Amino acid sequence: MVIDTAIVGMVLTGVGYIIVNFETIMNDLPFAEQVDVWIACSALVGLLELSRRCASQCSLS
Repeated sequence: MVIDTAIVGMVLTGVGYIIVNFETIMNDLPFAEQVDVWIACSALVGLLELSRRCASQCSLS
């Protein structure tokens, strides 16, 4: 439950940051800042966890 809450928090923070700073991200695209790297890492963790859960559910069926 704690891991789920942490992943939801990371993903929602990343989505919120992207929505608020869309213009800056698109104009400064070649130059990733540290916060951009953290958002990408949190999105990757969320995607990997979702994939792991889907695979474990499919193997149970």
